[in-house]
Amino acid sequence: MHEPARTKLNCRQYRSRVRGSAIGLLRAQNASSVWLWHRMGYVKDTVAMLEQAKELSGGEVYVVNWIAGIVYAQLPGRFHQKEAARRELAWCVENAEKAPHAGWLREVYYQQAKLALADGDPGKAQDLLRRSGYQNAIRRGDERGAIHQANLIPPGLLNGRADVYLPYLILREHVIDRLYDQNVGYWQPDLQGLAHLTRADHVELLVDYLGVSERQLVKTLEHLSADGKYELAASLLESCGDRFEHSPSVANARRVVYLKLMEKHQNTDPFEFILYSGRIREQTPQLALPK
Repeated sequence: MHEPARTKLNCRQYRSRVRGSAIGLLRAQNASSVWLWHRMGYVKDTVAMLEQAKELSGGEVYVVNWIAGIVYAQLPGRFHQKEAARRELAWCVENAEKAPHAGWLREVYYQQAKLALADGDPGKAQDLLRRSGYQNAIRRGDERGAIHQANLIPPGLLNGRADVYLPYLILREHVIDRLYDQNVGYWQPDLQGLAHLTRADHVELLVDYLGVSERQLVKTLEHLSADGKYELAASLLESCGDRFEHSPSVANARRVVYLKLMEKHQNTDPFEFILYSGRIREQTPQLALPK
């Protein structure tokens, strides 16, 4: 996609308009930290700043209108900007070809969905939410693991054709991972991505600082396996790295954990089955072809 409106403004003017809108967006996001008695004036000044950026850009620069629509949609009703939000968001949809990237429409559809829900039209809101590509759990800030553990099943799937169950189960986890990465980004709600720790760092924490011994590790792995928490046991094994690589008892516990994970995923996720088998160098015999 391209931005035709940029040809009507020189680069300095374009950057100036976008910068003004960006400042307005940042001000709006910071409004909750402004002292209550000054907040009304603060928000009104922010709205005026956005309107000025739109006026100077001739109302044709996608980024400027997008920021205005997103900010207006999130303002409380006492600021009377909901109709302006609907107008700006609708403009963004109608002029999607002017967006820097198709992904800019995600937030537009999401804010339109919230407005539709507030108007008492849940059907329209659900349709817009589907268009946005956002998942409610992701928007709430749920962790990736919590979303997977929710065992999400689309409405009507179990009442439909049985031959779609297996393909759905095979693809579900990877689709969730892809959507999560696209919407959350590098820095995740549980602070993953902020620091870059190595396996050696985790080993140092567990063994040198917490004093986890070989015996304690094996006992914990056996307890986790007995409770069926094989993923957690595998995570513990990976965190310990190669510190106990020469321990027969750890090797035995390790083999049990990964065999259980292979058994768990052998019918629903060939990718995980292959990766888990590789951790213990387990050779999987090739299936015999029918004669």
